[in-house]
Amino acid sequence: MDFGARVKSLLKLKGMTIKELAQALSISESSLYKKLDGRVPVSVSEACRIAEILNVSLDELCGTAFTRANYVDKALNELKEALRRYLEEK
Repeated sequence: MDFGARVKSLLKLKGMTIKELAQALSISESSLYKKLDGRVPVSVSEACRIAEILNVSLDELCGTAFTRANYVDKALNELKEALRRYLEEK
């Protein structure tokens, strides 16, 4: 999911409209649509402000956050691999 799709999904989840987000950002609705559609780049400061308004981390907004499940899965896989190597050495 790209940045614009994540923002739109979060807006829906929060019960907020694009118009309301544009107003909170002090930009026009059409400018926001262009940013969410990828026609105009979103600055880091704008992304930070959007994350703040939507009450999510910037990582979540950008799609780079690890979920707890992902972290646990990764840790378990590393442990399994370490145990496998250990048992092979014996």
